[in-house]
Amino acid sequence: MAKKGSKLIGITQDINPFSVVEDFLNLKKAEGVTQYTITSFRSAYRQFFADYKGTLREGVKLHRAVTLFLADKKAGYYNKLLQALRQYFNYCILERICKENPTDGMRYKREGGRIVDHSDKVIKTLLSLPDCSTFAGLRNYTFMLTMLDTGIRPNELLQITMNDANLEECQLIVREEYSKTRTMRILPISSMVVQHIRKLILSRHSDWPNDIPVFCSFSGNRLSSHNFQEQFKGYSEQLGVHITPYHLRHVFALLFIRNGGNPFALQKIMGHTKMQTTLVYVNLAESDIRDDHTKATPINSLFHKKSVIRKL
Repeated sequence: MAKKGSKLIGITQDINPFSVVEDFLNLKKAEGVTQYTITSFRSAYRQFFADYKGTLREGVKLHRAVTLFLADKKAGYYNKLLQALRQYFNYCILERICKENPTDGMRYKREGGRIVDHSDKVIKTLLSLPDCSTFAGLRNYTFMLTMLDTGIRPNELLQITMNDANLEECQLIVREEYSKTRTMRILPISSMVVQHIRKLILSRHSDWPNDIPVFCSFSGNRLSSHNFQEQFKGYSEQLGVHITPYHLRHVFALLFIRNGGNPFALQKIMGHTKMQTTLVYVNLAESDIRDDHTKATPINSLFHKKSVIRKL
């Protein structure tokens, strides 16, 4: 780290700005940042520096590059990229590599939080698409089942390892290291899901260590949420309906309430820190109940009024 009062380090074209990234990521590792966040940050930097060919001292050029890089990104993805770049350039300022942060003044986008519902027909068709005779197909099918059974966040599920799957007790452990809320929770899973997770585990190479995620690539590499987003794009094209891994979390919550589940239990299962978040699903499910009541109430048949033609 540069000493206080030292001059700004010169960064020239022959020095790759991405080389500073590894120093920054090593610092984040030392601070205890999760491997998922490290991987996510590295991916963001690779994308940005693949297009940006200037130096870290060209403030105006950097700002324009960041603005262009973030343009047209949807709220959730935009916020992740902005967070990654903001922290990186703050580190560069601390190390006196650059004078200003090109993300200054850029605000995070407010995520709409729109709940997406899908019909039973769409979900059943989705489940029929993966080819379970292959490792990838079996993995994707089991991933879908687990999402529908637990409502776990996709990013959390992709980090579940063999050590986190207590199949004898029909439980998955979401550890605080990769939980979004940094709070451990234990999720019950159905016997059907247990059977498919067991089948997936038996399909793994025998020499793979237990710390390789259950839902990994066929070569044993860790998968990102972006990888599964791409998988679901293909399924969406086959379905003719836009569907994402996170949609399955919504479907779980809505069906849980519609099937008589307790809202407080749902809050714990989904890992919501505030009941207000859970109540969004409850209120939406209750609106469905009101619609069904309006259609099916006996009052409609008992006091049905015949159409009367009035004198014009």
